Amino acid sequence: GLLLAFYRDRRDRRVHSSHDVDRLLDVPVLLDATGVHAVQPAELSSLRSRTGRAFTELAQYVASALGDGNHVLLVAGTTAGAGGSVTASNLAAALARTRAETVLVCADFSETVTPQLFGLGGGDGLADLLGEKADAAKVARRPADHRRLRVISPGVDVANAASYLQHDRCRRLISELHRDARYVIIESQSVGDDAVAFTLAEFADTAVIAVEVGKTERNDALDCLRSEEHTSEL
Repeated sequence: GLLLAFYRDRRDRRVHSSHDVDRLLDVPVLLDATGVHAVQPAELSSLRSRTGRAFTELAQYVASALGDGNHVLLVAGTTAGAGGSVTASNLAAALARTRAETVLVCADFSETVTPQLFGLGGGDGLADLLGEKADAAKVARRPADHRRLRVISPGVDVANAASYLQHDRCRRLISELHRDARYVIIESQSVGDDAVAFTLAEFADTAVIAVEVGKTERNDALDCLRSEEHTSEL
């Protein structure tokens, strides 16, 4: 029995718990949303729920760690799906509620569910901004009941988004967003075709890695950390 358990553990490359994250990836676990009260795949957590309070604590920790001034924070999902969106959206909402004006940028061009979480429809977004086909002031939309939060969706011209991800364009966009917001949060993922969005990571002060236990492969999580090695991962 012990030999069988050892064999299965060696063959299973998934991350199964927060302890695996701490042990295998050597990064601190700031929020554990596993268990029966975990945030659902496509929901914003209630402020009074355990997960909602945990995101508020995470926002306070992030704000304190970053200090004064304007900052860019990357939230990187390690699997395709809603995990990165849920983490980025809840963190952005908490920062806007407890701290200051925040902009959430959806740089996951195919898997994001952030616009749906905030009840936003389609329209111009990040791809169109980078292609210089839209204006940031009009593209950044403020969801209902979030008076200090604006959201930039992936946009219309997502098919050409990769060709628009040029350093100078990204730098100008981040600078423009910083004029009116203290926190700019970039939602991305490190797997699949959307990994090109990590071009924006160069402008991040730090990163939060969203690891979905039971789904994330250990190698994918490690690759995500390596991609962000120039930032200070939270």
